[in-house]
Amino acid sequence: METALSTGKRYRITTTKNELTQTIFLTLISMRKFYILFILVFSFSCSKDKQNISNCSQITTPYKSYEEANNTVESVDFKYKDEVNTAKSSWIRGAQYYSCDGSTGYLVYQTDKKEYIHQQVPIEVWKEFKNAESFGRFYIKNLKHKYRVVPQDAE
Repeated sequence: METALSTGKRYRITTTKNELTQTIFLTLISMRKFYILFILVFSFSCSKDKQNISNCSQITTPYKSYEEANNTVESVDFKYKDEVNTAKSSWIRGAQYYSCDGSTGYLVYQTDKKEYIHQQVPIEVWKEFKNAESFGRFYIKNLKHKYRVVPQDAE
């Protein structure tokens, strides 16, 4: 095969059939690796733990995992949403409340290591939590072991 460069000179490029076959083979191997990687990434991003719901009537419990519960809290358009500034707490780093009916809901709180989702917490308990002198003491006395919790898996 001959080719012309911008200088006007002609060069002869010789490629053997074996070299061409080897180049095609290596290209196909690279494409196969990319395809496998794509399938793996796609599979993990479409986790079976996701409910993919948007309104309260579609919520199904009990949850199989923390990821499924978290997906519900993040994706549903709740009637009532609230959060409290927990800066004064020594171990609770954040707290939010989500309710479909304005009566009971999810109390979500974060610590330095994990996030927890408590289910079926009455809104009155949430309001008391928000106004507590100590979030930690209120949690231990009024929430711990009283409402079903879905803890985040340890890293």
